[in-house]
Amino acid sequence: MKIRSRIPASAFFLCFALPLLGQSVSGNWKTIDDLTGEARAVVAIYEKEGRLYGYIREILDPEKKDARCTECNGERQGQPISGMRIINGLEKTGTYSWKGDADSLFDPEQGRSFRSRIWMDPGAPDILKVRGYWMLFYRTQTWRRLPDPM
Repeated sequence: MKIRSRIPASAFFLCFALPLLGQSVSGNWKTIDDLTGEARAVVAIYEKEGRLYGYIREILDPEKKDARCTECNGERQGQPISGMRIINGLEKTGTYSWKGDADSLFDPEQGRSFRSRIWMDPGAPDILKVRGYWMLFYRTQTWRRLPDPM
């Protein structure tokens, strides 16, 4: 009798928990500035050979759509920001978390790279936390998943 009472509870759990297990960080994310709360860009994130990468797919401010990286040094100097890789080779550290070294997160507005950590809350798979570290200081942005185009 006890076995039967567990079956409906198990079925209920599986119906709602399994979609979360298959949730991937890959996709398009709208970046939200942590200081202003404004949407800034769309970043496409993908996994390749077990590492996480991302690039700016679109700048949302119409006046900055053709912006170039004026603060960058080296090969990025003067390059278009749209299309620029900003997440570079983060390693998976948990089911929903990734971590990178000093050159793993790039901010084209500052022209600087940062050590980084990115994570998703399993209860909110459409929210991504992106944190960049510089020495003892850090900033965290909340990005929102965009629906996949059909």
